[in-house]
Amino acid sequence: DSRRRLWVGSREGLARADALRFLPLPLVAGEVQPYVSAIAEDQAGTVWIATNVGLFAHGRRGRGQGG
Repeated sequence: DSRRRLWVGSREGLARADALRFLPLPLVAGEVQPYVSAIAEDQAGTVWIATNVGLFAHGRRGRGQGG
């Protein structure tokens, strides 16, 4: 993304790399995470995550589910 972070989406959910490791980022409560099919960043710096259960936004203020 524009802040030089690496995002990885898979059938097991979402993760973001820091300097040393991948950090899992749960999108929903519970152990089973949605399948991530696409990740994109808009001009405002919000990272959008498309999944099999909906669209999620991860912005500077935290996470939330979109429409």
